[in-house]
Amino acid sequence: MTAPTSTGLNLEENQGHQIQRSVIAVTILATLSLTGRLVCRKSKKADWIASDYMIIIGLVGAWAISGVTIARRALLHCSIGCLVDFVNANREPHQRLLLD
Repeated sequence: MTAPTSTGLNLEENQGHQIQRSVIAVTILATLSLTGRLVCRKSKKADWIASDYMIIIGLVGAWAISGVTIARRALLHCSIGCLVDFVNANREPHQRLLLD
């Protein structure tokens, strides 16, 4: 067990991996749901409606956010960046991500 950092943050309590997995799983389920909806519309020869387009836009946004999250965690995991504790001029503790 590691000691908490100067800001009181214990890095072993990080639940980022669980959050990332659940976000990806829900995004995949949403993609499958949209695919099923569009296949049903095609099989019934129904036109797409405004809600279909809004769902597609929202899903593209969800995948973009997931991609940014995965890329950020990959940077931290692959030691390309690291969190550094520091104290600013007002003696307030902060953390900053430094990229190599």
